[in-house]
Formats: sequence, structure tokens, C-alpha cells
Amino acid sequence: MNSRIGVALLAISTMPAAHSQSLTTTVTLKDDCIAAEQLIATISTQPVPNQVAAKGIRCLGYLRGHVEATIQAQAARTAKPTYCPENASALQVTDFRQWAAAFVKFADAHPERSTSPVADTLAVLMAEAAPCKP
Repeated sequence: MNSRIGVALLAISTMPAAHSQSLTTTVTLKDDCIAAEQLIATISTQPVPNQVAAKGIRCLGYLRGHVEATIQAQAARTAKPTYCPENASALQVTDFRQWAAAFVKFADAHPERSTSPVADTLAVLMAEAAPCKP
């Protein structure tokens, strides 16, 4: 295992309670995705602070979990399709670096959503990125 990833995982498991609270708002995930962008940009060239690494990994994990859960729920027909990856224009379904950058950009463009539940904001982004045809 890459020692930086090991350090990041250790950082996540030892974060104080104030930093390990669940993601509840758009602004919380946006901050984590900004850290993900920093992590991705610098991890191969310089050390990354543990807190930045932990936040970045949390962003990427949350995005991946949400996208995969949406796809599975739709496949099981438990949810009305709102996200159709086959119609994605820019975002690649499995490139969560792109998702992190897109989430930050979306959150910046929609400051009114900063206190919205993060799952709701991500659902809107997903529907815009790959809308289902009626």
C-alpha cells in the first residue's frame, strides 16, 4: 500500500469528532472536494497534510457511493430514473476526480444550495450531467 494512502486512512480513522461528522450540507462536501482537488494535484510531487488527504478521500468516497447507489437503485427500479450515465456529456461515470471538480463548480454556481442536504444537491448535479430522456 502506498504510504501516503496509509497515512490518509489513518488520518480518517483518528480525526477528532468535529471533523468526522456526517456530510449533511453542500458546503461540507464542497470543502472536502476542494481538498480532493488539492490531493490529486500534489500527491505525486509533495507530501499532503493528513487532514487534506482525509477530506479528499472522504469526498471521492462519498461521490462514488452516491453515484453507485443511484445506479443500483434505478436498476432495481426502486427509484425513478434521474441519472442516465449513457447520456453523460462531459462527466465519465467512473472518473471521480471529474465528479469532485464538477461538484465544486456546481456548488459555487449555486450558493443558494450551500445549506441544502448534500444528497439533494448531488442528485441535481447528476440529473444535469446525464439527464434521462422522457
